[in-house]
Amino acid sequence: MTLPPPLLHGNHWTGQNVAGWWCSEKFNGWRAYWTGTKLVSRQGNDYHAPAWFTESLPRFPLDCELWLGIGKTDADVHKAVAKGQWGDLWIVAFDVPGTIAETGIEILRSLTPAGRLIVASFWRVESADDAKSYMRQIVAKGGEGVMLRRPGSLYRNTRCDDLLKIKP
Repeated sequence: MTLPPPLLHGNHWTGQNVAGWWCSEKFNGWRAYWTGTKLVSRQGNDYHAPAWFTESLPRFPLDCELWLGIGKTDADVHKAVAKGQWGDLWIVAFDVPGTIAETGIEILRSLTPAGRLIVASFWRVESADDAKSYMRQIVAKGGEGVMLRRPGSLYRNTRCDDLLKIKP
């Protein structure tokens, strides 16, 4: 076991003004942290991912989600990992630890999705109503909701209102 990774954790949206915030899909799976050399859980446990699964990942840290796809749950991911079904899983990169929001998004956008790597998409919301509309669209397709990141906020090892989630 490795030390727990320095993860940014979000709070639930409770009516804060989120105009101009970055929005992305909230992926329903298992939180993962790519150290640059290995994939670990938020508790610091090694996921024992096969080399072919991680070979296309960059050699710097990423905040990620082990994901099976729209409509699948964290319980489904658990079953796939337990059965060694890595070919069914994806790793969705959604943040770059230690960067401000815009730098992390720029780095993610520069990555070429390859192998089992998917890079989350980001867009700006004009208002809370706009964010809730995106959440409803994602949920209607079987997704979990959206995550909102405060512009200019630093990725840091804490739970804070710089990262908010909206889900039904």
